[in-house]
Amino acid sequence: MIQSPLLTTFSFINHAFGTLADDKIPSDVVTVKQVHGTYLYFVEEDREIEKPGYDILMTEKKGTRIGVKTADCLPILMVEPKKRIIVAAHAGWRGTLEKIARTACEEITKRGGSVENLSVALGPCIGGRCYEVEKEVALPFQKKFPNHPSFLTRKSETKWLLDIGRANRDEFIAAGVKPEKIDQIDLCTHCRPDLFHSYRREGKTDKRMVNFIGLL
Repeated sequence: MIQSPLLTTFSFINHAFGTLADDKIPSDVVTVKQVHGTYLYFVEEDREIEKPGYDILMTEKKGTRIGVKTADCLPILMVEPKKRIIVAAHAGWRGTLEKIARTACEEITKRGGSVENLSVALGPCIGGRCYEVEKEVALPFQKKFPNHPSFLTRKSETKWLLDIGRANRDEFIAAGVKPEKIDQIDLCTHCRPDLFHSYRREGKTDKRMVNFIGLL
């Protein structure tokens, strides 16, 4: 498993981004049926695995681990250390377009946390040089994000390259997260068959990496 140097500074959590070697969900990790959206599930006493219809999990319950599954999409792990709120989120292009980063930040604020206190780790995902999209994906980003040139590059008349890691990083900064409190694992799932599953590379695979964060 791969850890974020930033998140390892917090002694009250454990976390990891998964690889090929750890693609099985640990029995105590709460997961959901991911739907490429921005719905949020707040985990309290209910530990049922595979709740349907969410892409953000959040908790402040000690002894709880929450996780998301990825195979090119971006796994996001977050911690608000003063309120001890943790988040695991799954961001594909749809969730990124719908500003999943801001949704998570707004919910933390509603629960008494501060965006300025947040530390965010962006895990391995398909890189901007490998994630080719067509105009049906590119044009909505151009309309919705004034800063789209920082993460969306035209490749040809019909193709663009989308960097979902950079797009979400920009959104967290715009939401008020300090740049020095954002850690990005610069590994491309598509380029590293030795380390990761990749939906784009392998075809319509059901294999996924498991990424989790827990409160001790």
